[in-house]
Order: sequence, then structure tokens, then C-alpha cells
Amino acid sequence: MPPARTTRPRAPWSRSTNCVNCSTLLPAGYNIFGDILSDCAAMITGSLGMPPSASLSAPDALGRRHALFEPVHGSAPHIAGKGIANPLGAILSLAMALRHGLWREDDAALLEAAVGTALGRSRTGDIATPGLARASTAAMGQAVLDALEG
Repeated sequence: MPPARTTRPRAPWSRSTNCVNCSTLLPAGYNIFGDILSDCAAMITGSLGMPPSASLSAPDALGRRHALFEPVHGSAPHIAGKGIANPLGAILSLAMALRHGLWREDDAALLEAAVGTALGRSRTGDIATPGLARASTAAMGQAVLDALEG
């Protein structure tokens, strides 16, 4: 198991759905701890469908890391094909990959802003809000795409 991190990872984002998950930016081998923290973080966002997560290895001699970016909820096979899954955890995981794996800060920020715009227009059933349209998985994904294009 890698040595414990002595400093807390800096959270370079301000969105609550991401800031909550800075705790999941832990070295590989600490995944169970990250799983527990990210499941608890889902309570803050209101759904396991929202938070992204990352499992990162310790940097090698060249500063590179092995990384796995995924939504906190995993694949959610029990709701596959029903159109009720919240795709935002997967989309925000891509934003984390852009920022922490591909060093594309601007692209990550654009994607996060598009998610914010989409959330202002509609919500999936797990985070439904009175006054906003209720969206299927595909409709929520399309709302994010529309926000990116608009």
C-alpha cells in the first residue's frame, strides 16, 4: 500500500458536485476509503447519480499517474435500459479526466458549465425539483450537449 498522503489534495474547482469529491482523489490502494467518502458525499448532492470520482496512483518518476475516472455509482446495472439513470456523474467524471488526466482545464470548465446550464433547465428523477422539467437519461445527456453547443 502506498504511503499516506500528508497534505490534502487542492480542489481547483468551485462546483459543489466536484468539491465534494476532492476526497476521492486519493492514491490507488485507498479506494475503499474513497468509496466510503464518495458515498457520503452523494448525500450532499442528493443522489449517487451526481458525483464524479477518480482513483489515482502515486506519480511515477516522470510525474505520470495511472487513473480511473468513473461516476460514484458505477454502472448501476439494476436500472440499465430504463432511461432513469442520471448521466451527470459520468459526464462530470469526464470533466475530472479532462482536468486531472489530460490537463485540459478549459475543456473541463466548459463541460462543468454545460452541466450547470442543463441542471437549470431539467432534472432526472433522482434530483427532480418542482418547476423544472423531468428528464430521461438521454434527455439529460442531450441537455448537456445542447448547452455545450449553445
